[in-house]
Amino acid sequence: MSSSSSNTCTPCSSSQSQEENIASVGDGERLPMSNYPLISRDDLILGERLGTGAYGSVYRGIWKNCSKEVAVAIKKVFMLEKEADILSKVRHRNIIQFFGVSHTSLDFFIVTEFAENGSLYDYVHKDCSNEIEFDQVLTWAIQIAQGVSYLHYEAPETIIHRDLKSKNVVLTSELVCKLCDFGTSKNLTHSCTAPSWGGTAAWMSPEIINQKEGITTATDVWSYGVVLWEMIAREIPYKGLTEFSIYSMIAQQGVTLVIPEECPLALSELMKNCWKVNPKDRYDMKQVLSALDCIKEDSNFTEQCGIFLKHKENWKCEIYKQLKQLNEKIDYAKKMEKLSKWELALKRREETQRELLENNLLIPDGDVTLWSELHVCNWIRKISATIRNLQF
Repeated sequence: MSSSSSNTCTPCSSSQSQEENIASVGDGERLPMSNYPLISRDDLILGERLGTGAYGSVYRGIWKNCSKEVAVAIKKVFMLEKEADILSKVRHRNIIQFFGVSHTSLDFFIVTEFAENGSLYDYVHKDCSNEIEFDQVLTWAIQIAQGVSYLHYEAPETIIHRDLKSKNVVLTSELVCKLCDFGTSKNLTHSCTAPSWGGTAAWMSPEIINQKEGITTATDVWSYGVVLWEMIAREIPYKGLTEFSIYSMIAQQGVTLVIPEECPLALSELMKNCWKVNPKDRYDMKQVLSALDCIKEDSNFTEQCGIFLKHKENWKCEIYKQLKQLNEKIDYAKKMEKLSKWELALKRREETQRELLENNLLIPDGDVTLWSELHVCNWIRKISATIRNLQF
């Protein structure tokens, strides 16, 4: 790594090709690299790879900035897509801080702050023996809601995250939640009315799966409800089910995650209002924040949560019972589909045999005792051709 390079964010050299200084932001639009703070590639040190997704790999790294080293997250992508464009325009305590972009002749790099405690998903699920107080869950719920609300109502342009999930929420050293990974996000100012695919099965809303209408901010509200459930239950949503099965259950069968009976009523109602099938009937993020504020001010809430936690084994059983029923339903559907295929094949075979008999196609011409091997082969070919024509 060169040590002679400048330790500041510098504009692209005029000697660099025009193509190198152009970055795709998706949907066919191309923006110049100069639209973003530029960081010299020589000032970045890539370390441990933290994860890989559809839009690139994320590394822990060091940015040698102004004679000091800053811990950063470096996302290596083939194109900047919309993520850099969105991150460069937003600034909020609960959204990952954007430092700038860097590039080589082959790759682009998005440089953001590094969250020491990793993803919310890992923190919640990796060590379930480590108790997380309800006050902490409520704090996280408010922080995530504030970040999403900013995107919907306060950002320079209305932004829909579209892939809101616990893996796309990271925790700082002070356990502050920050939204990240805007690779599938949509900017409503750029007219996003057509159906568009994006998101992760267990957190996706029915309208995203069905693609029957344009997405709205209500899509993020549905996903937020799933993240809230995840923090409360400390269970992976629809654990063990295939993505195809989840799509079918959410979009076609109207299945939602089971809310334990012992769950405090205010939280239960909040999740239900996030999961209304009709997007227009769901809470918006302002209503979500209002509901969370009421919960925070409720003097009885701590007592209700205490009762809920005492019955953890009971509501864990409720969740597992739903998963078992869903699996049994899927297995039954698979068996019925297999039986239907068998019945259809049998019906086609019977129809083919009937057709062959009616047309005397199974009765060979002449005395078969006089047939040579060539006669037999020709007769078999004739029968086979007839069967193919009957689409058996």
